[in-house]
Amino acid sequence: MSVVFNHSNNQPCLIVVVWAVRTHKFQVHSPPELDGIGISSVLPIPNNFQNQFQSDIGERVELYVGTKRGQLFHLSVPKIFDENSIEINDTYINTSNAVDNIILKPYPVYSMSLVRKASSSVGFDVLSGGGDRYVTVWEANFNSSENTKLRVKQQLGPHTGWVKDLSVSCSLSNEANLCDCTVFSIGCNCVEVWLLAQNEYVHQCKLQIESSVDMGYTLSSDLLCLATYKCNQSSRSYLLAGGVDGRLHRWIIPQSINALKKSTEFCNAGVVSAHDGRVNSMLVCSKFGALVTTGADGCITCITFSSKSFHEWEVASINMNGRLPFETPSFLSESKINLSASCVVRDGLSSAVISVGSSSGHLFLIQLSRTDSSEVELKVLQQCFVHNNQEGHNIHALCSFENKEITESSSNLIAVGHSNGLLLCSFTV
Repeated sequence: MSVVFNHSNNQPCLIVVVWAVRTHKFQVHSPPELDGIGISSVLPIPNNFQNQFQSDIGERVELYVGTKRGQLFHLSVPKIFDENSIEINDTYINTSNAVDNIILKPYPVYSMSLVRKASSSVGFDVLSGGGDRYVTVWEANFNSSENTKLRVKQQLGPHTGWVKDLSVSCSLSNEANLCDCTVFSIGCNCVEVWLLAQNEYVHQCKLQIESSVDMGYTLSSDLLCLATYKCNQSSRSYLLAGGVDGRLHRWIIPQSINALKKSTEFCNAGVVSAHDGRVNSMLVCSKFGALVTTGADGCITCITFSSKSFHEWEVASINMNGRLPFETPSFLSESKINLSASCVVRDGLSSAVISVGSSSGHLFLIQLSRTDSSEVELKVLQQCFVHNNQEGHNIHALCSFENKEITESSSNLIAVGHSNGLLLCSFTV
């Protein structure tokens, strides 16, 4: 099946080729307002945040998208949508905001994350990591008359390079019901650690990666992606990072805000090799109990959480090279697949579904499941290809939206940020 968008912007029309494997009821839409704009990051607003918007929580979802031009868009999307039902509520252009002597520049927005305000029942912060080497903190205050407006309140940095990824670890304190949050941000081969204290982000320490002669990694050790997870057996939280040399790094996050304030470095909890080349993305399936990474080698690697040493964790992998259907366009058929983005679609104890995108426009749905012998299997559920009859669109970012009522017929919604706009996909598995 092919879905063709004919938008009158003098651009080659967007074509989505869908090769059905096990899914059905596949619906796609591309907001014409974003055509021709490179979407470099997407951020879904979770259900427990959406009660602060005016839209109907049961029928609509909210998201922010960041662009290569340094813009942020706030979108409101119905779960069952058509070409006229997507609302772009607000646009934030970095060069138009100057607050407290903060002058923003129109650099790409590579990463975004959410932090709920401490000691507040309303509002949150949107954190955006950019090519200007800063994390920009945008405050959304819903006590004001401008319900969905963002205001720049702080910049974190400068980092040693582009802020390619962000991760947030939060714990709820029993005292005064406050939220203790730690923010991790990448800059070249360093992870910067920030603490949220009295509604302000304070730099705590720097975690630096060095090359390793023993492991055979003597060139760049720059990092590209981050994730955090909590171990059920030990109740400890961990920080994970992947980089250009194919390694995964793990640190123990101090268990209390007081311990964090005293920390100048984190305890290293292991380093392993994961990919032949760049680790472009990583995600955590908390219920399924696994870390999933994607790389420039075209492999999707699933590493099962364990109380064993990091290098002893069980690994399952699938190589997407050579798995394309025969209908693949001729200009792509010989290309090596570089997996560039991923997100969790469904997360369960016995199975999970993830979405993975490539720099050439491939979009895969992958199922993770366990066999009777508890081994992890990876299966391709769906393959799509986004292109314009000339070239595939580089998929920079993916996100999915929470669905509290998961049934055989319930729909899933994924936002796909690519080099020529935004694609919204609705489907059932």
